[in-house]
Amino acid sequence: EGPQGSIYPTPIIGVAGVLEDIDLRLPSHFREEGDAIFLMGETLNELGGSQYLSLHHGLRKGLPPRLDFEKERKLYRFINEAAKRRLVRSCHDLSEGGLAVALLESALGLGKRILGVEADALATAKPPLLRADAFLFGETQSRCVVSAVPEDLQAVEELAEEIGLPCLKVGTVAGKIFKLGSWIDIAMEELADLYFGTLGRQAERL
Repeated sequence: EGPQGSIYPTPIIGVAGVLEDIDLRLPSHFREEGDAIFLMGETLNELGGSQYLSLHHGLRKGLPPRLDFEKERKLYRFINEAAKRRLVRSCHDLSEGGLAVALLESALGLGKRILGVEADALATAKPPLLRADAFLFGETQSRCVVSAVPEDLQAVEELAEEIGLPCLKVGTVAGKIFKLGSWIDIAMEELADLYFGTLGRQAERL
């Protein structure tokens, strides 16, 4: 409970596993400037129940994204195989906020080393029938963002094709700016301040 009323119920699932070789772990943050960034999985026109719909349009309605277990299986097969072959350097889930937020969180790197994203061709990379807001902020399931060194770009695409997983190169790890096509162009310094400093500023107002 809080001053504004009840907090929405949140289902939580805890999962534990064993990683035989710790060197195969994949951090959620980008590693180096110049690395290629890929969106793995298919994005659909799904905005129901999303943070975008709630925050931008003030709507809390619509069906949540559908979960296809076959697509999920292919995604995890790709992640495991790519890690074993050391083809990818980071992997971040797409959940609240969709692609744009996942890219930002990957670039922020928990504040330890802030990088950036340049995706000048993102607008032309968007599938023709996909809405721009769904592409950026939709929360379609069974997707992730991975990064890889440029030399492994073709190998990543070949592995995805072998598994039958959609793979779209969306940009490059850069520095200082967060640029997503013609839609978003903001300095990383400003975004980092908003991301890490907002909670403290709100607490000071109480």
